Amino acid sequence: MAEPKIDALLLASVLDVLRGHPHGHDLASLAERFGMSTARMRSVIEFLWTVGVRDEQGFDDPSSMFDFDAEALDDDWVRLTHDPVRTAPTRFTSAEHAAVLTGLSVLRASANAEEAARIDALAAKLTGVTSETHESAPGAGRSVDRWLEPIRTALERGEQLRIHYRGEFADAGRWRQVDPLRLEVRGASTYLNAWCHEAREPRWFRTDRIRDLERTELPAGTHTESERARPLEVRKASGPEVDLAVAPSAIALIRPYLAGKPVPEPDADGMVRIRVKLRATGVAVRLAAEQAGAIIVEGPAEVRNEVAKWAEAALAALDDPAGDPEAAGSASAEPAPNPSA
Repeated sequence: MAEPKIDALLLASVLDVLRGHPHGHDLASLAERFGMSTARMRSVIEFLWTVGVRDEQGFDDPSSMFDFDAEALDDDWVRLTHDPVRTAPTRFTSAEHAAVLTGLSVLRASANAEEAARIDALAAKLTGVTSETHESAPGAGRSVDRWLEPIRTALERGEQLRIHYRGEFADAGRWRQVDPLRLEVRGASTYLNAWCHEAREPRWFRTDRIRDLERTELPAGTHTESERARPLEVRKASGPEVDLAVAPSAIALIRPYLAGKPVPEPDADGMVRIRVKLRATGVAVRLAAEQAGAIIVEGPAEVRNEVAKWAEAALAALDDPAGDPEAAGSASAEPAPNPSA
């Protein structure tokens, strides 16, 4: 059996186990827990020995590196003696928060079911740890979502929920009875994948469109893994078709617009070129604004012109100390993406 690859998710998981064993963990049993050889696990620990938390200027600080008991490791015993993450700031600016969530989305695209569940849980927790509300940054999205905790509780207990939800194209909100299946975070927005009892099919609900929520204490039904793991998709609308050049790091953000289509191979410049149907021109502007350089609008000309207008307005606001960055262009007017519910 092939041993698991050493990636960020594996390293984080190993550290999490060691934090739960302050007196140390047997190397062989730790290796067995992660399905790898003892020699492979030793190499993981030796790699973690070189990892640290950089300071605000981006420099490595020896006092902010992971450390282990060297003598104990010689005897095949792993004990974490210094954890810089425990003493590092745990609150993010809006920009840091968006970057972390985007990175988790990229990781999730290649994760198996168990890894995806852990990523979803971590992303849902991160939604409430910004040091500033999302509205404080231009086009950054929304503030902390008050519905995440009761949704997570319902997921853990396997209970139905009643939500008062207003879809993008609805004239008014209405109550729906749902079985929560999982949460997914994309950029600054969180989505609930749920079985809708009224529609009798799974639907996506953007949590900031939930106007009210009630617990029912009724058990949720039995659902298949494919229903739980179904990809986030954007409801088709009569919006523009837009040609995008997308960096691999931003693929996760446009995947909801692909309707299951495969992602093309990158061109020689490393960018993936793809045509997507958006519900409004403002969505293209927002994607280009929030992911500057990682998502580029290449056509049609009228959409590129809207992006240019936003950029000009944003630059003017930056040049004017009294200017209002939030009012610069239409990038903050159209949240993206919007689910199929």
